[in-house]
Amino acid sequence: MSDPGIWTAVGATAATTSALTGLTVHVINKVAEARARPEADWIVQLWAWILEDDPNSPEIVPPDMVSFRGEAMNCGDAKGFSVVVEASDGTRVLMSTPLANATPFGITAAYHEAFAVLEPGAKFNFTGRMRKSDWSEASIVINWITSPTRLKKHLTHETKCSKQVPNPGGLYDDAE
Repeated sequence: MSDPGIWTAVGATAATTSALTGLTVHVINKVAEARARPEADWIVQLWAWILEDDPNSPEIVPPDMVSFRGEAMNCGDAKGFSVVVEASDGTRVLMSTPLANATPFGITAAYHEAFAVLEPGAKFNFTGRMRKSDWSEASIVINWITSPTRLKKHLTHETKCSKQVPNPGGLYDDAE
């Protein structure tokens, strides 16, 4: 037992085991910390209908368009930063929040391209149009940056349109 090579091997093994144990504990703590971090999350309600040509409207509506509107709420436990809503097919989506009082011009909502910050529990509305042929594959996508914002960690929440409204304007389709 007086061979120095054996004691060198035992010491190296003990040092390696200690280093690996410390690294394992560190990794487990970092994973647990990341999983416990507060994060924004979204619940989305969607409504859709087939647009019909209105002879009294100055707007020309293509016959295969679906109009949709919805409401989204941050149901998570953290703020969402730089929140933007878009449709997966590239359709422009307009976001709005109701005003407490109508303006002198009768305006009842404020329209937004993006929200700088949405607190937990905050709601907003959105509206848009897309071709009916795109509806079954399309999704409404909420994009936001999580805290800390300096890291620019972009997250998304996707809601499949056809899951919430399988057949927009179904009554009209049956009549055709």
